[in-house]
Amino acid sequence: MGLSSRSSQKWLRDVGHGRLLSRLSDSVPSSRVKKASSSSFHVIQPAPSSCSRSTTCSPTPLEGLEIDYRLPLNGTMAPYAQHVVICTGKRDWKSRIEDDEEAGNYFVRTLKGLLGRGGKYSDPYNNILITNSSFSREDTEVELGTASAYLFPGFRRFPSIPMTPTAIEEFVQGFVLPEKAHAAHQQRISKDDPSPAVVRLRQPQLRDRLSNHEIQTPFVLICGHAGRDRRCGIMGPLLEAEFRRALLLLEKNEDLPPSPGTGRSSEGNEANSSIIHQTTSSSTQVGLISHIGGHKFAGNLIIYIPPDHRLPDGTSPHPLSAKGIWYGRVQPKHVEGIVNETIRGGGVIRELFRGGVGRDGEVLRL
Repeated sequence: MGLSSRSSQKWLRDVGHGRLLSRLSDSVPSSRVKKASSSSFHVIQPAPSSCSRSTTCSPTPLEGLEIDYRLPLNGTMAPYAQHVVICTGKRDWKSRIEDDEEAGNYFVRTLKGLLGRGGKYSDPYNNILITNSSFSREDTEVELGTASAYLFPGFRRFPSIPMTPTAIEEFVQGFVLPEKAHAAHQQRISKDDPSPAVVRLRQPQLRDRLSNHEIQTPFVLICGHAGRDRRCGIMGPLLEAEFRRALLLLEKNEDLPPSPGTGRSSEGNEANSSIIHQTTSSSTQVGLISHIGGHKFAGNLIIYIPPDHRLPDGTSPHPLSAKGIWYGRVQPKHVEGIVNETIRGGGVIRELFRGGVGRDGEVLRL
C-alpha cells in the first residue's frame, strides 16, 4: 500500500495549505496501514441511495463542474496522526486559512509555525491536519483572547485555549505530539546516524494545564471551503442541511431504514435518541470545515465516532469507535444511507470510502 514519490508530491499539491503535512515520506509506513476486514466492521456495497423525502434526487448545482468518478477513492486520504478542528463560527475562509485577518487566527498561524515544515515540532511520521470549522467558539468573550478547538482521533474538546505562545505550545506538547517515537526514528538512532532527527514526544504532565473534556458524540465534518474551491463550497452546505434533516428524523423517531444488527426499524427504538440534531447535548455534531484535500471528489466529509459509542441496541460496541472515516463523491441522496449504515450501524460504504484513521494514527484501507 505504499505511496510513490510522485503520488506524495501530487497529494501535497492537492492538499495545499489547508493541511499541515510536514513531509510525506516516499511510502506510508506499513506499521501504520491496516486493511479493514469483516472482522473489524462490515463493508456496504453499493452506496445506499434514498429519494424518498426532500429533494435529495434533484439535479445538484455540481452538474457541469469537474468531479472525478474514474479514480478509485480507496487510499486517496493522506495519512495523518491528529486533526485539530478550530471553532471559528464562520462558514467560509480565505483559501489559506492562516491568512484570515482576525484576532482568533493567531491560533492557526502559531500551530502551523510549530508543526509545519521547518517548525520546532515538525515530524514526517506525525503529520497534523489543521482545519477551521463553522462550530461556534465555546468562550464567547473574544476579548479574553482564547480559542476553542476539537482534537481527533484523540477525541478531546478544548473550550478555552489562551492565545499565547506558551499555552499553544503546551497544547502541542501535551496532546498533539506522538506518545512514542516512530519505528523509523528508532532505526536511525540504532544505526548511529550522525545527524539523527530530534524526536519530540508527548508530555502527559502538561495535560492538566488546559481545560479539556472527552468527546462523547459522533462528529460529521463536511468540507465546505468555498474560498478554496467552488465544488466544495456548493456541495458542503447542501450535505450539511441534509445530514441535519436525516438526524432530525431520528430525533422524532420517524422512519429511516433499520440499522444493521437491530433487526427492527427505528420506530419506537428509544436507543436511537442518542443520535439526534446538533442542538441537544447528546447529538451528532454536524459542521463545515476548511480544505482537507481532494476537491475533485466533492462532496468530501469525515465522520469521527467516539471511543465509547454504542450501536442502537445500547449495549453492543460500535465497530467504528475511536476511528475517523473519510467519504468522497457524497451527494445528498447518500446521506440517509450514511446515517443509517455508518453512524448508526458501524459499516463502511465501499463506493464512497477514501480512507480512515484509527486512535493511534494508523491508516485504514479497504
